[in-house]
Amino acid sequence: MKENNIEQNNRNSNIELLRILCIISIIIHHSFFHSSIPFLEGNINCVIMYIIQVLGRISNNIFILITGYYMINKTIKKENILKLFLETIFYSYIILLAFSLLSPKSINIDLVIKSIFPIMSNSEGFITAYLLLYLSIPFLNKLLNCLDKKQIYTLDIFLILTFSLMPSINFLLEYYSDYIWFACLYSIGGTIKKYPPKELIQDNKYILIFTTITTVICLLFNYKIKNNLFCLTNINNFISFILSVSIFVFFVKKKEWTNQVINYIVSSSLGIYLLHDNFLVRQVMWKKLNIAYYIQTNYFWIYEISVVLFIFCLAFLIDKARKKFIERPLFNYINKRRNINIIVQK
Repeated sequence: MKENNIEQNNRNSNIELLRILCIISIIIHHSFFHSSIPFLEGNINCVIMYIIQVLGRISNNIFILITGYYMINKTIKKENILKLFLETIFYSYIILLAFSLLSPKSINIDLVIKSIFPIMSNSEGFITAYLLLYLSIPFLNKLLNCLDKKQIYTLDIFLILTFSLMPSINFLLEYYSDYIWFACLYSIGGTIKKYPPKELIQDNKYILIFTTITTVICLLFNYKIKNNLFCLTNINNFISFILSVSIFVFFVKKKEWTNQVINYIVSSSLGIYLLHDNFLVRQVMWKKLNIAYYIQTNYFWIYEISVVLFIFCLAFLIDKARKKFIERPLFNYINKRRNINIIVQK
């Protein structure tokens, strides 16, 4: 436990700050997506939100790039897999219990099954693919670490062409899955760590500016014709992918520094995700918050920022309480029992 905390506190805070920005942008994305905001002609708030919310999809890519960057040279600990699994189960069960007590009429057998088996039922799409990826990391690392620079670059180019560029122009669509895409991003994040491409690092500022402008132009065009022609909301869209990598590299190439407050906050990023985007929570929360109404008012941005920060802070506090009163005592007990068993066996 102490080793994990030390490692977290010593991480590059550029990347940890990026993760905080990503989780905030994901909340913004969900505030737009789950509120079912219609196209409102002439409403500048709607246009701006339509553009900003795409960052939520890009942020999922960045999370996996960061995972590959950090984990490519490391060994997965059983304790970390167990933590990830138990955290997912805990929030799914506790939210089901809360809804059963507070709003029993809203619960049916299908919702109960999805809550009891959140990973197998894929009720939390991101976390299911992420857990599958996490279980695959020992095998992915085995493969990637036996490849030389040329081979791993060739592999990454193949993966980008097959699972990003081709689907973006409506080819090879049937071969895509979130898990496969996450494995591709993991490989690319690991490559940036092991063999950082000089051209990408040097020209990243220009790539970032170009892809940002291109993304905005495409979004505005789609918005105008009310048709997602370029599929920018797809997580593996090629333009979105390039923008994801550009943003990631922009933070990676900055001078490293460490801030324990930032690193402390980011340790609850997964808990914040699980809490605010639980399928039971989101169908009630966003309806109550009524973003679709407020987007038509002059004080929308005050309301939107307040809502996003409130959700972030509340979920953060809940997750820290879970870590302190449930996770930490549980794993202290597990480690204590394991040490006793080792002594007994000796």
